[in-house]
Amino acid sequence: VRAAKDAYADSQRKSVASMREKERRTARRREEARLQRVAAAEAEAFSAAQREAALAKADPEVASRIRARTHAKAEEERRRVERRMHAERVVQRARYAEALQDTIKAQLVKKHIVLPPLCACPHATKSQPFDLTAVYRCAHNCPLHNDEAAYHAALSQMLAAHDILIAPPPAL
Repeated sequence: VRAAKDAYADSQRKSVASMREKERRTARRREEARLQRVAAAEAEAFSAAQREAALAKADPEVASRIRARTHAKAEEERRRVERRMHAERVVQRARYAEALQDTIKAQLVKKHIVLPPLCACPHATKSQPFDLTAVYRCAHNCPLHNDEAAYHAALSQMLAAHDILIAPPPAL
């Protein structure tokens, strides 16, 4: 029985070893194929750059078109980076605002404070204190109607009255 168990264990070890070797060979082939694709792409880009340089030397009009194309690509890349940076800033601001709201809510709960409605509109009793869309649901004769700045000022004054101070956000 012991010999059968040892034989089975040896066969399992050999099986695992052969599977690992097969995986290594496959990974090696994939890496070689990837390197060949990269080398081919580099060679193609280099030959295209050489062709453009030769054309530019032969014809100044071609050279100006090549410069214009290069400038357009650079400008598009700059715009793409600018859009990405803007999107990141928007996300950072949203995270900051959410964290600040959570901090203020925690302070309100800690001090056992329930904020009263900021205006007398019917929706105000159901709205959350940090609901920024509340000003768009206010009545036309409400001083907060469509005025986010007035809403923020009223909310800040309400929080300051309860000794909850809001630090200005860092420059993003």
